[in-house]
Amino acid sequence: MKQLASKYVTQFAINGLRTLVYASRQVDSREYYHLLNEFYHANSLFGSERSDALKIIYSKIEYNLTLVSVTGVEDKLQPGVHECLKNLRDAGIQIWVLTGDKKETAITVSRSAGHFTPNMSLIHLTNCDDLFTFTCKLFNYLEKLKINREKRNLNKKTKLLLKKPIHLIKMKTNLNDRIKDDFNYQNNSIDEIDLYN
Repeated sequence: MKQLASKYVTQFAINGLRTLVYASRQVDSREYYHLLNEFYHANSLFGSERSDALKIIYSKIEYNLTLVSVTGVEDKLQPGVHECLKNLRDAGIQIWVLTGDKKETAITVSRSAGHFTPNMSLIHLTNCDDLFTFTCKLFNYLEKLKINREKRNLNKKTKLLLKKPIHLIKMKTNLNDRIKDDFNYQNNSIDEIDLYN
């Protein structure tokens, strides 16, 4: 049952739907009030104590649940989103998307909104639980790019840029095309680059 629900959640996400999974369990009034008091107490704490206490109470609440349903809800874009994103890009403004959605939903919605253009390379930096993991994956990608760049002897400006990845955002030339060119050179054709582990 769990695998079937997971399959539907993934399929809904690929289709750009907002996914929700519903589950339930019966508790008597004594357990209910005990959990409620623990929740109120955890919620009254501050900082890391609060988040740790909430994790504990959530694990107690979300225990031994029975799957009720899986839903996929269409969340249509507001009018003008596509044009707005295009205008921002044309003005040279960098646009970043930070989301808690499933990766498949985020990609589908970004494509439908025009945030991802057909000539854009996608770099998936996922499963980064901390800054160190993210940084390692990013530098791993940049190292692959550097190796390909050296094979093709790209110009000096690009070499300097890649030695200082902190300045990637500030670059005025189209780094996206260079990234895609470098990977196309090595792999013939690639639209999305995954950096998992």
